[in-house]
Amino acid sequence: MGPGSLLKLDDYRQVAPRGAVDILMRIGERLRGKRFVHVSASRYGGAGVEVLNRLVPIMNDLGVETTWEITIGAADFDQVGRAGSRALAGNRAGHHRGHAGPPARTPRPRTRAASGSTPIS
Repeated sequence: MGPGSLLKLDDYRQVAPRGAVDILMRIGERLRGKRFVHVSASRYGGAGVEVLNRLVPIMNDLGVETTWEITIGAADFDQVGRAGSRALAGNRAGHHRGHAGPPARTPRPRTRAASGSTPIS
């Protein structure tokens, strides 16, 4: 596959688990004629971008009209977007741990068990 050429789902047949491409083609048959619009803040950087670079051409190959739109905002748009993303991931605004993973667990207070049973934590 040369640079600039679009991938087709069948291109994955040799590396995908046996039957995976056929399953996706059957799903594509059910979605044929539908329209998907993916929206993101950037075409550069991040895991979502890596996925969409491959997914959009494959979905179109399956007959699903698929586009990828980019939102454009003022200078503070990226900062607000990142804060919103962290909030949706459960992180406090302004508290960045380097990734948008689940929030840190806070220990629960130990409770006193009823007489004759073992304490729970």
